[in-house]
Amino acid sequence: MRPISIKALLISNLVQFVMAIATFWFALNAAWSMEASVALPLVFAVTIIPPSVIAGYVAGRIAARSHVLNGILSSSVWTLFWIYLELGGTVRYYQAPVGVVWSLPYMMALLGAPLLGAVGGLVARKINGAGAS
Repeated sequence: MRPISIKALLISNLVQFVMAIATFWFALNAAWSMEASVALPLVFAVTIIPPSVIAGYVAGRIAARSHVLNGILSSSVWTLFWIYLELGGTVRYYQAPVGVVWSLPYMMALLGAPLLGAVGGLVARKINGAGAS
């Protein structure tokens, strides 16, 4: 039996991406009148934290074992999307600004999503009552 569940990988990545886009638009509209120095970290936090934890939880619940590993992989499409943007890729009318590769929001988007997915997978493992992952 493989430790990585393909079903969990596909469904949790879909959950992660759809929730991230939905929360991004919600947070962007809510923070529209705020000052940019306050709004940008808030939008990034709302876009990354809840979807990553929930997608990791979904992956952990679907997977028969290795809940934490599947939770980490629950944001692989999201992580690849941010790597694509950082390497100069464009999405419709958006192109990542030059020189922001090491800024905190971009590093949070790139590294925070898998770590928070692992937290969701750990929660799923604890709820399932499973042993070591």
